[in-house]
Amino acid sequence: MREKSEFLEKLFLLGEQQFTGIIALDAHNKKHWQIYYVLGKLVWVQSNFHIYRSWRRNFLQYCPEVSIEKIPFSKIALLSQQYYLITHLHEYQLIKRERIKALIEQQTRELLFDLVQQEYKQSLQYTCEPKSSHALLKEGFIMSIAPNHLEHTLTQVQQHWFQWSGKGLASCSPNLGPCLKNDGDLSQAVPDIIYRNMARLLNGQNSLRDLALIVNQNVFDVTCALMPYFFKGYLRLLEIPDLSELDLSQVSSRFQNADLSYSSSS
Repeated sequence: MREKSEFLEKLFLLGEQQFTGIIALDAHNKKHWQIYYVLGKLVWVQSNFHIYRSWRRNFLQYCPEVSIEKIPFSKIALLSQQYYLITHLHEYQLIKRERIKALIEQQTRELLFDLVQQEYKQSLQYTCEPKSSHALLKEGFIMSIAPNHLEHTLTQVQQHWFQWSGKGLASCSPNLGPCLKNDGDLSQAVPDIIYRNMARLLNGQNSLRDLALIVNQNVFDVTCALMPYFFKGYLRLLEIPDLSELDLSQVSSRFQNADLSYSSSS
C-alpha cells in the first residue's frame, strides 16, 4: 500500500493554518532546506544542494530568451541570498512575471520531491520558526509571484513520488549523474549513432534532471529509459558536484547546441 508523505501533509496543514514563517530542515548528508510561508501561502523553497545546476536548468527551460550572462548568479552562493535573484528579475523586468512564477513553481516541485525522497530514507527533522508577515515582506518576498494553489502543488509532488517509487526508483535520486563505463561493450549492442550520442551525454557531468531538459522529456521517462543500461552494467549513477558560477555560460551553450537523439534498448 502506498503511504502518503507525512511531511507533505504537514505542509498542507500549515497552509490551512495560515502559517507565516520559515521551516528549516537538515539531513545527515549536510543537505539543508528552507521553506517560506506568508499567510499560509508557500512563497519560496531553497536548498544548499546543486544551487547553480538548478538555477541554470530552470532558466534555460522557462527563460530561454534571457542571456544567462546577465543574471547575477554570484548573489546566490548563500542560502540567504537566493531570493535576491528573483527580486532582481522582477524589479528590473528582465523576465515576465508569469515566467518567474513558473520557474518558482518548478523549483518548488523539484525541492519538495527531494524532501519526500529524503523522508523515505530517514525521518525528517525540522523546525518551524514563526515570523510576522510584515517581517518577511520587508525582507523582499513578493506575493504576486508566489506559486498558486498549494494543495495542487503538493498533490503533484506526491503523485510524482508514487510514480517514481512505484517503478523501483525510490533509492535513485534525479540528481545523480549517469556515466557510461569505459570497460563496457555497449558500442556492440546499439547502433553507432546512438552510442555516440549516449557517450557524449552520459559522461557523469549531467544529472538525470539535466538530461531530461537536454532531450526535452520528463525526468521519469529519461530515467526509466536508462535503467536497462544500468542493470546490464553499461553505466553507473554517480554523485556529481554542483556547477561553479564560471561554468554556467559554457555548460548552457553545450545544452543549447546538443544533438539530442538517443533511445533505450529493448
